[in-house]
Amino acid sequence: MKLFKSFLQAYFKAGSHYYVDFISQFIAEFIMLYCIYALWTALFAAGSSAYEGASYGQVLTYGVLGAIFASFVTRDGCQIYIRTRIREGTMDTDLLKPVNFQFHLFARDLAQKLSKLIQFTAPILIVFTLITRMQWVIAPQNLLLFLASTFFAYLILFSLNFLFGILCFYTLSLENIQSFYTGIISFLAGQLVPLWFFPQWGQRILYLLPFRYIYDLPMSICVGRINGMEILPQMGLQLFWAVALLLLGQLAWRHVGKAIISQGG
Repeated sequence: MKLFKSFLQAYFKAGSHYYVDFISQFIAEFIMLYCIYALWTALFAAGSSAYEGASYGQVLTYGVLGAIFASFVTRDGCQIYIRTRIREGTMDTDLLKPVNFQFHLFARDLAQKLSKLIQFTAPILIVFTLITRMQWVIAPQNLLLFLASTFFAYLILFSLNFLFGILCFYTLSLENIQSFYTGIISFLAGQLVPLWFFPQWGQRILYLLPFRYIYDLPMSICVGRINGMEILPQMGLQLFWAVALLLLGQLAWRHVGKAIISQGG
């Protein structure tokens, strides 16, 4: 807890000092959100009142929340930290710390995401809502389950980013595949296009993979696309993937750690 608290304080201080970066990113995020808002509004105005049983408000809320969700979750993940430390030759200082490396990155990453949520994401949602007067479609009965599902989604994404970052110990660089990796995650998770729009055979395949539980499930819970007894079994699978991937990341790190010690000796 002390480690997480120190990281959180550090990121809050950093976020309050770089005003130009904050303003430029704020404007860029607002433009992106407005483009998504305008796109779905235009599609529905063209003659459709619903998509695969989803209302205009559900799709619009899903799209805008998915975009803002992606902006503070997928960017600046732990894989970027690993890549940077390896490139700078400072990874040894992290390995010497008396704390599990995966837990250290988890505390750092979670603190960074929470600080951005409070300092950046919440303000932009407020400004966006006031300017566009958007009517959010959120199922109040699902709010607590949505928050729990969002945390499980974060655990899955963190674990995938951690596994992806470990590749840097072998490749020494991730630039050439970083964009591909992010794009694949966003597409398969339903962030770019809701999985409701996929053909049935595509949905059956994606439902077997962990990606769906990063975006599609929490957003579907939020807008009331799934309700009642449908939610808990799917959240059970989501929790399974979160635990399984965290354990897989720990096993992968132990393998890499042995290789590093062997090479250093």
